[in-house]
Amino acid sequence: EEEEEEQEKKEQEQNKETKKATKNQPASEKDKQNEDEFVPKDISEWLNYHNLSKYTVPFKRGKVQLHQLHTLTAKDLSSMGIDPEGRNKILKIVTAIDPSEFSAPSHMRAILTILVIVLAVIPLLARFF
Repeated sequence: EEEEEEQEKKEQEQNKETKKATKNQPASEKDKQNEDEFVPKDISEWLNYHNLSKYTVPFKRGKVQLHQLHTLTAKDLSSMGIDPEGRNKILKIVTAIDPSEFSAPSHMRAILTILVIVLAVIPLLARFF
């Protein structure tokens, strides 16, 4: 009976370790379903998700935003102070992702569309007032 309890505790510990390891894996190593669900809100979250959080300061200092990631080159990353290993990791991840995923969020595009329409309609309405 004690052996069974010990075995059960070991299994629970192994499950906890597996969950921790999976949680910290970059998207390329996670299952496709979890990858599809991940939508970072900013560059820090994206870097953290890919276990690259040590590069947050250079990205913030360079004012790099998510939608700019696909335009970065090795030279850009080098000028930001990113070491060669980091440059390779970042470029590998970025090139594997569709650039449209880095575009402004759909709600932002909708807001911009509405703004453009409103700005186009205001001069027309001004004629009546």
